[in-house]
Amino acid sequence: MGTACNNIMNASNGRYILLQIHLSDGYTYPWGNTRGSFYGVTGLPTTAQDGILRRVGAYGAGTYQSDYNSRVAVTTPVGLAINPDHQSGGVWSLPVTASLESSASAARTMRINLVQVVDHYPTTETHWRNCFMQAATPQTVTLQPGETRTLNFSMTFSGATWLNLINRREIGVIAWAQNTGTFPSGSEVYQAAQVEWAQLLPSDLNGNGTCDLTDLAVLLSNFGTLSDATQNMGDTDGDGDVDLSDLAALLSDFGT
Repeated sequence: MGTACNNIMNASNGRYILLQIHLSDGYTYPWGNTRGSFYGVTGLPTTAQDGILRRVGAYGAGTYQSDYNSRVAVTTPVGLAINPDHQSGGVWSLPVTASLESSASAARTMRINLVQVVDHYPTTETHWRNCFMQAATPQTVTLQPGETRTLNFSMTFSGATWLNLINRREIGVIAWAQNTGTFPSGSEVYQAAQVEWAQLLPSDLNGNGTCDLTDLAVLLSNFGTLSDATQNMGDTDGDGDVDLSDLAALLSDFGT
């Protein structure tokens, strides 16, 4: 199951977001147990694509691909985006913007979930993509057609989710908008979004998991670039240049 879903994730980058939750082992968390109960998990592995297509037990890759194909063809009027803002150390502000297209036929009530994940955890596992580590308190919002709302979340990365990782590039955050009913008739996932380390800490220019002297050296070597600058050149704010605002952002993250 893990390999099959990983393959879909790799082949459909940006369209298929995998969240792995451990049950009945040493990496189980209370939130994971709650989700297992919500989906009526009776055996492992279990998948629930888009929150409604449940498969209990291991199937061939073609079965999971077929489930994915049936759901990716379904359009959604819901938009979702995570806008990370590093506060200090392992603390992030993670506001989530949810929107409903003006073409939607009616208002929609949804629950916004936000979780932190890491790759290669536990290190002994082969199914290592986007392993759940912690969850923020979900928030429920009702949107009218054409409306956009921003919901404020925050999260602190610590312990095994932060200091004990081989490198922090494997940290990510996933949000999803889900119907507020019960599985399966009222549990459809309307939209999802993910940010990875490069978006969580743009000042880590070389992707080694921390903002340090090597990143400062890269930025200074490109300082004054007026256009076509990339994040690994020192453009931390995505405006295409390397200037004082980028330097200020890197210095505020220095040592993270």
